[in-house]
Amino acid sequence: MRFRSSTVSPQRFRAQYVLAVRSAVVDTIFLEFDKETYSRLDELLHENALMLGGVTPTFAYKNQLHVPYGHKPSPADNRAIHPDLLQKVIEHFDRIDFDLIVQRNRVDNYISNILIFAQNLTDLKALIPKRFHRPLMEVDEDVFNIGNGASADAIEEFKHKNRVGLVELQRLFLTDLLML
Repeated sequence: MRFRSSTVSPQRFRAQYVLAVRSAVVDTIFLEFDKETYSRLDELLHENALMLGGVTPTFAYKNQLHVPYGHKPSPADNRAIHPDLLQKVIEHFDRIDFDLIVQRNRVDNYISNILIFAQNLTDLKALIPKRFHRPLMEVDEDVFNIGNGASADAIEEFKHKNRVGLVELQRLFLTDLLML
């Protein structure tokens, strides 16, 4: 995220930069979530294969063929879902279809609010959970920092006012851990 521009005003450049930071943080958060989601899907695929007697670990759900992460589907792949596994498959995809949209919106809003509030990199690190600090290592402080950091009280007040986003961020990963 280190880039410079001489064609735009410093304020506009910082605004563009903040949007790039937001995208990097949100992408990092959901990359981890997507890995956990694919891991759970892989488990369901392999469980289905065992229950059906060793067929390829694939199945079709809502007219879409699902295969283990990184594998390419073939026309000969199994499309059946064992009846005893169907409810788990439905729950898995229903959670992704509905919850993921809600979660992404809440997390995106939370990260956006953080970026509006934060005056410097220290504020960002205080408000974004450590497990998602990787993209912050690339933040150019000369571009991002616009003032002194917020007080500890101000940060706690921000967390309280934005608790829905913070709770959603925490729940996003707690839910997946409980499902495994």
